[in-house]
Amino acid sequence: MRILLLTLVILLCGCATTPRLDEIVIGPDHEVKNVHKTWPQLPQDIKRVAVMPLTGSPTQPQTAQGREYFDEALRVELDKLGRAEMAHLTREQVKLWSGRESWRADEVLPSTLVTKVASEMDAQAILFVHLASYHAYPPLTIGWRMRLVRADTRETLWALDEVFDAGQEPVANSARRFAKNRAPTTPSLADSRTALISPSLFARYTLCASLATIPAR
Repeated sequence: MRILLLTLVILLCGCATTPRLDEIVIGPDHEVKNVHKTWPQLPQDIKRVAVMPLTGSPTQPQTAQGREYFDEALRVELDKLGRAEMAHLTREQVKLWSGRESWRADEVLPSTLVTKVASEMDAQAILFVHLASYHAYPPLTIGWRMRLVRADTRETLWALDEVFDAGQEPVANSARRFAKNRAPTTPSLADSRTALISPSLFARYTLCASLATIPAR
């Protein structure tokens, strides 16, 4: 009887520590490639970055909805990045200084806006983040366009234009590994495949992967 009980305990412990087969992620990760870096490292004087409000396409309703949805995810992933201190601008601030709530990096900015942002936020660089595409239903798709510019010279230090499609195996693998590496806050998130159907979790993966390509100082 004692041997039988000992065997049962060993088997139960083994089951508790053996990962579920459907949670083993096999295959390559997605490599973010469409990135421009002016320098291999950020200049040492870039200590504070002003983050412009997230923008979406006015002609694509889903990106407008996603813009509001992903604001907090952008803030969280940027603050975790640790490249520099991040100063997040509000839409009210930008509207007060320029007459509009937000601007994209590819637009002609008011001549005084960059100067005003740099002085008021004590920032040496400005980050623009644009939600270029967004499909909220599986397979989830999110496209980002980002640009980091020097405040004094307007030089582009880093830029990215990348689309993440959860229907592609490498993207799905990376999203699931991202989910597995973060302690789930609810039992429903314990399954890494949640990252492929949860817009907020998938967005966090895409933001983390995109922002990680910003050069270190």
